[in-house]
Amino acid sequence: IAVERVYVCVPAPDKQSYRIIRSSSPLDRPAFSLGRDNPVVLWLKEHDECLLLSEFRRTTAYKSMWEAEKRALEDLGIECLSPLKDKDSLVGIVLLATKDKGRRYSYEDLNFLASVNSISSIAVKNSRLYERAYLEARTDELTGLLNRNAMFELIASTLEGLGHKGRHSLFMIDLDNFKAINDNFGHVFGDALLREVADGIRSVFRPTDALARIGGDEFLVVLENVDKPDVLARKAGEVVSTLHKSYIGPGQNFPLSCSVGI
Repeated sequence: IAVERVYVCVPAPDKQSYRIIRSSSPLDRPAFSLGRDNPVVLWLKEHDECLLLSEFRRTTAYKSMWEAEKRALEDLGIECLSPLKDKDSLVGIVLLATKDKGRRYSYEDLNFLASVNSISSIAVKNSRLYERAYLEARTDELTGLLNRNAMFELIASTLEGLGHKGRHSLFMIDLDNFKAINDNFGHVFGDALLREVADGIRSVFRPTDALARIGGDEFLVVLENVDKPDVLARKAGEVVSTLHKSYIGPGQNFPLSCSVGI
């Protein structure tokens, strides 16, 4: 189908809107988004076929849209919207602008787009499955932090890549006497405590820092381009004070402390 422009939208990180991530023109990627409660998005979630704006403009749903939402579509020259589905989930939207020479979208065009959408939806579904499997393979199931292999890969890639030009820091955090907790209170309580410890470590460091659980009670944190002794000492102190407290176990409290190496 010969159209002036094609855009692909996917859910934003916050899942509150769909934003353009690809365009048929590499230099044309406008700051455009459709809120998840936009009438156009709601229609696409409920239907598996393409939406022609020329027909949608006659509906009360279109009339309920904000003028700014209508103008955003008009400014891009959008005439057809095609949903990408993974079962009942709307995982993407293809925006097609006006056809060349102002031609209308035909019945054959819509059938062709339906076939393309079916194939594209399968590709999107497979990519999501791969992404999920990739994340699970790199994540510690108990705490949600990176696992041992993922952390060591990250360290190696940092040192082998552009990171070798910087000065980085590594924290080794080891819980003291954690074995006694498992022995006295059981693994269920011990697992719950490890999750709480992981949350505590997260609270100390930046979202961009890499955190991993590499053993039963051992954690690693990598800080890229941070090597000031006073900063590192302060962070180590924050880790110790955050984790050093009493945890309530069955019938008694258990004081926990940790050792930090830099």
